[in-house]
Amino acid sequence: LIAEDGVNVYRTPQSVMDTAQYCGHLLERFGDRRIFPFTAALAPFLDPGSLAFENPDTYGYRLLFQGLEQHRQALLAPSWKYTINYETDWMSRQQLVDSAYQAELAVNSFKEQYGTIPRVQARETEWRLKTAIDLLARIDEIVASGEEQRLAQLKARVDRVNMSRAGGKRELELPMSLIGIRPLSALRSLLRG
Repeated sequence: LIAEDGVNVYRTPQSVMDTAQYCGHLLERFGDRRIFPFTAALAPFLDPGSLAFENPDTYGYRLLFQGLEQHRQALLAPSWKYTINYETDWMSRQQLVDSAYQAELAVNSFKEQYGTIPRVQARETEWRLKTAIDLLARIDEIVASGEEQRLAQLKARVDRVNMSRAGGKRELELPMSLIGIRPLSALRSLLRG
């Protein structure tokens, strides 16, 4: 959700799911493979210099890290959850993470349902997301126990999820072929400006 002032604001976990539901609505309504919704958590950092970073109270954010060293240390954390440098007035860091995963699962399901992605890809993405949720819970348990040396036991599984071909960045890449492009329509649009 983008507020009128251009700052991303998710007020509740339900508003995140409303966005996922809207993606499903678009796929159902238009049934067109050119519509390819994607959802993910806002980058782990509110960017220094951005309106939200410089005026967090105005936009409903609470910064968890301030200086460069705190941000550098966060990047060494065992999970992306711990790199998030903000919470909102409406959602804790944990709620941000949980709702991001739930929205990704929902959008993945809609993309399979409406034929935007093949069933195999949808199942791989679902596996990746559910495994990541499980791993995050295990990481949280280890961090809470103070026995962080146990994190090494999860490394192979974390690496497998992170290297999975399912979902993620690959979904953001557009095919670079001319298949599906109508050259005359494209030329006409270009000439019209």
